[in-house]
Formats: sequence, structure tokens, C-alpha cells
Amino acid sequence: MVGAVALMPAPVAADEADDMVSIVNGGRLYDNWLKMTGAADPGKDHKSWKPAAGNKQTGDTTWRCKSCHGWDYKGKDGQQKGTEDETAAGGITKSAGADPAKIIAVLKDATHDLGAVMKEDAMKDLANFVSKGQVDTAALLAKGGDAAKGKGYFETICVGCHKLDGSYPKDMAMKLGARVNIAPQRVLHNLINGNPMGKMPSLRALDGQVALDILAHLKTLPKS
Repeated sequence: MVGAVALMPAPVAADEADDMVSIVNGGRLYDNWLKMTGAADPGKDHKSWKPAAGNKQTGDTTWRCKSCHGWDYKGKDGQQKGTEDETAAGGITKSAGADPAKIIAVLKDATHDLGAVMKEDAMKDLANFVSKGQVDTAALLAKGGDAAKGKGYFETICVGCHKLDGSYPKDMAMKLGARVNIAPQRVLHNLINGNPMGKMPSLRALDGQVALDILAHLKTLPKS
């Protein structure tokens, strides 16, 4: 059904593994396709960038899908509303379940104008994520997680890069304990899809509750 966003990442059968790879890659492209593809810095704001008052983002950040459409995919009507990241752009939830070919056409339209700067294979992955990879972040976060279980997951899956206190890598803008309280939607997106700038794995193939349990544990970590 077009416009229906999944509550949890859907289990994927063996014959759908290629779709899983594409969707996860698309989720990372949604975060930062410039980093993912090694594209040159545009050196200017995206022509359709329309920030709300107080949004100081400029340059390559304005080309990232998340900057307009948000970590919850709802754009101006979602978690960015009323924050320093607010924009005038709409969300992408209505495109959940849509034909990926039609989404690619949108990526190439006059508003997005990505045809000349993003390769076709990247567009296909991004379109697959928009169509098949969105989750209902509000419903998931409301569901909550088990911090004790999350501690076990974090200390086996995540600790190698983030250390026990969530303070690594050192080039992070803030510790995970702070990030999860400021932008849980962002952390959830990265848990499900991985991070485009590092080796962080995607948890999409696992039960969605695993990500929620890790989130619950992250909230217990030091914020500073």
C-alpha cells in the first residue's frame, strides 16, 4: 500500500537478500549520499533549500536527504519542527510503497535535480529505501526498549567502535548518551541502516526490538 510506513523493519527471506542490501545502502545514502558516493562538494546550497528561521545549515549539508526530510521522514511536520534544523520541505512517507522507478523520476525532477550528480545505481538504492525501507519512528520510540537487554547487545555489537561509555570515535560531535536524548530518531535510523561514514553495521535483518533495546541502554550512558 502506497504511503503505509512499516512499524518494524520487515524480516527478509533469502530470495530478498539483494533487496535488503539495496535498502540498507539507500538508508545510508539518505543520511549522506555525498560521503557514500565520494561525490565532489557542490560548493553551494542546494537550489531548493528552504530552511526555516534559525536553521543555519549551508553548503553540502543542504544536499543531504535528511536535512530536508528529517530522520523521521516527515519533513516540516516531523521531529525537526520547532528546532534549529527545521525546514519548509515536506516528508517522504507518502512515497512508502511507491514504484521505485517513479521515485527515481522524482529524484531527477526540477526540485531535486540529482540526475547529473548521483549515479543510477545509487538512485536505485535510495529509491528502494524510500519505497521499502521507511519505518514509523514515532511508534517505535513510543514502544520503548529494555535497557538491560540493550546493554548486552551494545557491549557485543557496538563496543568495539564506541567503547563502553559511548564516547568513541573521538570525532563524533557528541557522546552517544547525549545524541540519543537530543535526536533519538537519528540514532534509530543509524542503528537500522548503519552509518555512511564508518563501519557501523546495519541491524535491519534483526528483530526491530534489538535496536529499541540498544536505544534504551544508550540513554543510560554519560552525556558529557
